[in-house]
Amino acid sequence: MIKKILSFFLISLLLVSCVAPTARLPDINSAQVKEQEERQKKLSYSNFTREFQRTDNITFNINSSNQDICEKTDFDLGFKVSNSFAVGEKEAPFYPTELNLGSQLSVVSVSKNSNAFKTGILIGDKVNSINNELLETGKNGLNDYQKKITKLKDQLVKIEIYRNGVKKIFEYTLNKVCGFPLVFTRDQIINAFADGKNTYITQGIAEYSRDDNELALVIGHELAHNNRKHIEAKTTNAILGSIVGLTLDLLIIASGGYSNGEYTDMLSKIGAQAYSVEFEQEADYAGLYYAKRAGYDISEANEFWTRMGAKNPSSIAHNSTHPATAARFVALQSTVTEINSKIKNGEPLIPNEKKEYKKKDDTTTSQKKKFDLKDIFKKKQ
Repeated sequence: MIKKILSFFLISLLLVSCVAPTARLPDINSAQVKEQEERQKKLSYSNFTREFQRTDNITFNINSSNQDICEKTDFDLGFKVSNSFAVGEKEAPFYPTELNLGSQLSVVSVSKNSNAFKTGILIGDKVNSINNELLETGKNGLNDYQKKITKLKDQLVKIEIYRNGVKKIFEYTLNKVCGFPLVFTRDQIINAFADGKNTYITQGIAEYSRDDNELALVIGHELAHNNRKHIEAKTTNAILGSIVGLTLDLLIIASGGYSNGEYTDMLSKIGAQAYSVEFEQEADYAGLYYAKRAGYDISEANEFWTRMGAKNPSSIAHNSTHPATAARFVALQSTVTEINSKIKNGEPLIPNEKKEYKKKDDTTTSQKKKFDLKDIFKKKQ
């Protein structure tokens, strides 16, 4: 108790002793402060909405333009929905009024090259039903919507919406796309990544990109990570590393030594980082193809990634998990030249593959010979 009293006394003494500002500041009107807070919130959510719609549109273009060479495909409605519960009831009033956010799901983004846009669906439309199945409203609205759209396949879809209180019905065929949808976050950090299922883009990197062409480079790069199964490969490498590490740990224990699993942990991490630079190089390479196939200008790709590298000067010379910026610049230039040459010569605009690489659905893939112990004994005789 005495310690608490003494601490309180010392803190109070410190505060009294500290030198305070001497300028007489103008009086602040609390109503004006609140008004300014609301204005800034509206500006913040307006910027987020603009960047989300732009990123969603570019992602759709790239995913739809490359569906013929994607390992995983899906069907896309061509628009995104949300409601006041999904964004937060307290925050919903600060979003752009054109989104028409409320309890019922409304369209918040429409991809301009989608069949939905061509048919006439607009931002702000209230979505009432899909294929005559009514959509739930309120807190469960978005979850119900997600469940219903997962059932949709290559088919004619019927969308019933309300626009300014007037019911409208749209029927169109779903767009086939690469099956790696966009996840857009409000994070201001300049970052993008892939997890094998989705493409993650932050508001920070969307705003950092100077135009759609630069943002398309980022999205194409992450699609390449997903489509070429880099995340799965890194997981496999980590498992292999941990198996080797576990073996070493067990051998140490068996020989009378002590191990707390440090080799398992260490080699798992080493395995996860194996070929990291090569995976990034391949994502750069394939990503340029994906962006170009979607109609984006890739001629300044090397300048964009150089600008990105300039934010981290140490990456110019070397990097343990990403290509060195200087080497990346030269490689990107070579890839752009390769792509332009294929266009000029009328060749298929698809990434070159190593001779030993075969796609799963390649009918020319030779079947592996079944392993049989008898063959070993035959060879010894």
